[in-house]
Amino acid sequence: IMTVPRRSGALAEIGSTFTVQASPRPQRLAAPTSARTASTRHFAQAATAHTERSEYRAAMTKWEYLTAPILTHAAKQILDNFGQDGWELVQIAPGMNPENLVGYFKRPLA
Repeated sequence: IMTVPRRSGALAEIGSTFTVQASPRPQRLAAPTSARTASTRHFAQAATAHTERSEYRAAMTKWEYLTAPILTHAAKQILDNFGQDGWELVQIAPGMNPENLVGYFKRPLA
């Protein structure tokens, strides 16, 4: 509790005071045991899911990629050569001119 002089403008009475009492900080109520258990269970499930995702990422295949021009008159030979080197064709897209195509390949990193 503290006493502070009142000043509310030019007509304030000199010497008048008012008392200010700070309200106590609200106390945080403890969660019921069942809520704490549910919260702990949720945290444990989230941690387990995170661990499973991390393990899945570690087990995922890492890939390297390649783009190469594919001439339409020799497409089979070009694709066979890349296949023998372990490259898998992912997509063929049009090239700069009608005679050329662009092949997108991938293969697992060694």
